Amino acid sequence: MSAEVQDTPAQPEEPGPYLPDNWLRAALLGAAVSLQVICALFFTADLILDFIYPSDIPDYRLFMAFECFAVFSLWLAVWLGARQLSRLRRRHDKMAGQLAVATGAFQDLLEVRFGEWELTEAERDVALLILKGMSTAEIAELRSSATGTVKSQSSAIYRKSGHANRAQLISSFIEDLL
Repeated sequence: MSAEVQDTPAQPEEPGPYLPDNWLRAALLGAAVSLQVICALFFTADLILDFIYPSDIPDYRLFMAFECFAVFSLWLAVWLGARQLSRLRRRHDKMAGQLAVATGAFQDLLEVRFGEWELTEAERDVALLILKGMSTAEIAELRSSATGTVKSQSSAIYRKSGHANRAQLISSFIEDLL
């Protein structure tokens, strides 16, 4: 394939550092977990001090039970939030990896099919642009060639591949990937 056409497909990011598509959601979740940790530390320290220096307010035991329940609930929320954030990160990394594999699989499929059909370099370029959904006029403009030339190359691609038209060509690739 020519360098001009080969550079056009978007290359997926390599899985690695967590860069979520919805970074705001992840940032807010991380900030909420951080705030919960700070509050949980504060209220845990307050609870410990209440045990060390008991108060003489009425129903102190009930107050302490409620405060213990509140601190426990806050630490549970911290744990659940951190767990959810960790799951989101793992899911993103897994999906990024799957996307990289799928992109590589599609590229491999293109090479295999184009080789089986014995397409010329120009026909490979045109076939790739057809698969991208470009019209004959757009392909001609991009390749700086006449519309008739692209139509001729398209016909050769359909004949060599055994497909009647653009839609059959595209659907065969989708079917192979699925």
